[in-house]
Amino acid sequence: MAAAEGPRQHHAGGPARHPADRDGLGGRTPAPLRPAHPLAPLRVLLRHRCGRRRRQHPRGRCPARPGHEEGRQQAALRVRLRRRWGHLLTVKATEPCEERRVRCIDGRRACPPEDCGGVWGYAEILELLGGPAAELDEEAQDRLEWLGDGFDPEQFDAAEVDRRLEHWEAGGVGHLETPLPTTLLPLIAGSTTLPAGLMDLIQAARLGEETLEQSADLAARLARPWVVLLHEIGSGLKLTGAGYLPPASVKRIFDELDFGAAWLGTGNREDKTLPVAQLRRTAIALSLIRKERGSLRPTATGRKLAGDPDALITDGDPLALLRHIERRLPLDTSQIGEQAALLLLLTTATGARPDNGLDPAADLLTGLGWRTDDDRPVFPLAVSDEADLTYAVLDQLHRAAGGTDDADAHTTPDVVRDIARRALHGDGSMTAPADPGDPAYLADIDPQEAVAVAATSLIAEIKGVRNPLEAELMLSTALAAMDMGAPDDIDEQQLLDTLTFMLGEVIGYAESLGSQEALALLRGASVIGPEASRGAARASAERLAGGGVPDRPWAARVGRPQLLRAWRYGDIFGQQESVGVLFDDRGREHAVMVLIDHVLGGGVKDCWVAEGKLVKRLQKDVGRLRAGTDETFFEDLDAAKAVEVLEAALAQPPCPADAEQVEDLGLHLPLLRARTDHLRELAAGAR
Repeated sequence: MAAAEGPRQHHAGGPARHPADRDGLGGRTPAPLRPAHPLAPLRVLLRHRCGRRRRQHPRGRCPARPGHEEGRQQAALRVRLRRRWGHLLTVKATEPCEERRVRCIDGRRACPPEDCGGVWGYAEILELLGGPAAELDEEAQDRLEWLGDGFDPEQFDAAEVDRRLEHWEAGGVGHLETPLPTTLLPLIAGSTTLPAGLMDLIQAARLGEETLEQSADLAARLARPWVVLLHEIGSGLKLTGAGYLPPASVKRIFDELDFGAAWLGTGNREDKTLPVAQLRRTAIALSLIRKERGSLRPTATGRKLAGDPDALITDGDPLALLRHIERRLPLDTSQIGEQAALLLLLTTATGARPDNGLDPAADLLTGLGWRTDDDRPVFPLAVSDEADLTYAVLDQLHRAAGGTDDADAHTTPDVVRDIARRALHGDGSMTAPADPGDPAYLADIDPQEAVAVAATSLIAEIKGVRNPLEAELMLSTALAAMDMGAPDDIDEQQLLDTLTFMLGEVIGYAESLGSQEALALLRGASVIGPEASRGAARASAERLAGGGVPDRPWAARVGRPQLLRAWRYGDIFGQQESVGVLFDDRGREHAVMVLIDHVLGGGVKDCWVAEGKLVKRLQKDVGRLRAGTDETFFEDLDAAKAVEVLEAALAQPPCPADAEQVEDLGLHLPLLRARTDHLRELAAGAR
């Protein structure tokens, strides 16, 4: 199996397991866990274009009036549930806090596992556990397999619960002696059970230990591959017609970095010289260079960190460049790619050579629920495929530090081990400014570069998309990322105008690239986003398609799934109602679920998407709800009625009541608006 062409990996239970809503209807499509997003530079420019920046406060601290600490005056704190959804808390008095901790006094029976489907779902599991194993169908066997071996619903140990509570309050996870770094949360999020070896690996990485500072000379040696590439590019380097580095440039990089010691070949063609190709790809992922209109150009960060292309390498700041690389790791952004990259960083943090981390990472990914499409365990080569950017950086650092591939050399130099530890631990003292609200971050970004970074990052994400819904959810998430960057006091029209302008810039840049992936991005942007940007994306897409750029197989179906059915149910008192719309795209069903709260003004309170097995569970629940009760109603809807209900809710301000609903709305409102537009077209066609 070639590393670049290995079988696709999928998660046996979907990318992550998410709880049903309070009525037991459907799970939610998982939200991205990474704090950074490809549109982060655009978020900075959005605030800059609006003429103000979001106020920043140290994490865990809030502004208060003078005298608050003595409790003599009132203090007001505006709690921000994302832009426009806020409320005021008034602190009337403060008292000394007696230090306590949560203790378990008593209890009975085992706690239902997370994501079991609520009360109804747990009752079904208990029924399955109590029945004959021979009578279980495939779905029932899958549910019990997910539950894990050894689950006893009658078991309860108050002392054990108390011990776990104490460990949890101290920030511990599993049997770890130190709190789990937040960078590793993507490895455990959504998992009810973890592979036995994962906690052992985290413990062996010793992330809490102090690492040694690198000298400037050592940092220059480690950062040299990227500095050599940046100096070869200079202020700009024209690519060949096929999009590769010129042969002369490839040869100079190949010789200067002595790639010939580990790579056979003449070293003068990028498509035949993997080390040079990987170096270029990692430099783009590290935001050191960018591709723009057939040329490679350094970013503002690359220029600052590498120094003058016409001067000596030491004229740059190699230590800052190395810190920048540490801060950006891991580089891979797909869910399996990020998990694979984190596992490679963990194995390297134990001192293992990067390629020696492939086998344990593959085993742990399999333990986390990943499988190949033909339901086989994850192969080691698939790890280097899914996490190729992070693996390439670790391999470059290993070689630059003097590491070898000798059969008897199983470890990496200590300096590379420490880099992996700092990348995982998130040591703020060793990182460049990462907060988009930091003036130093804004100083490094020019508008054209921000647009180029955002567009190329989105295109890289859409390259892995396999169906229309994935494309729509990806773009819906991107819009949410931009929305999060808006100032708190911006009005609706100004935000709409600014978003339209910024998306228009991304659309124009994507059209200039003229690639199949750029066309796929434009197809998605033609249905997700403000009306003006959708029109611009549609026009750009038609120009590229008319010029001979081929469409992705799914592109023509973006935003146009087949309507299977729609319904609503709620309480007879008119307080809340849920609307569900079930769609199909060539046998792949998904449902858009909307919760409307009439007590809070009739706006959308929550919105999420159910896919795969969750749709089947949802349909069973709908069948049960059709019977209704004395206090509830159920109604089937046609397209016209569904549009009427959804448009009325979208016309009112959103009204989320908790953090999860705030996140759900931010991620899925653009998709809900697109689906409502699609239903309107279907209703018009039916008349």
